[in-house]
Amino acid sequence: MAALNRGSCDVAGFHLPRGAVSERIRDTYQGLLKPREHRVIGFIARTQGLMVAPGNPLGITGVESLINRAVRFVNHQAL
Repeated sequence: MAALNRGSCDVAGFHLPRGAVSERIRDTYQGLLKPREHRVIGFIARTQGLMVAPGNPLGITGVESLINRAVRFVNHQAL
């Protein structure tokens, strides 16, 4: 967003969550947008989730399950 504001690029992409968090983030970025020059265009929505072992042997139901010491969490794909 800063590069867009400086004129160093033509397009800037960023994730904007939904709900109250979205409003706070939008307010933060609003100062980096020039009203007559920039537009925010929503064009994709995605759903994130967790992948678990076949059969979900640890009974993982959501992010809150990650505090269980038996759960190993890897946040990237193996190379």
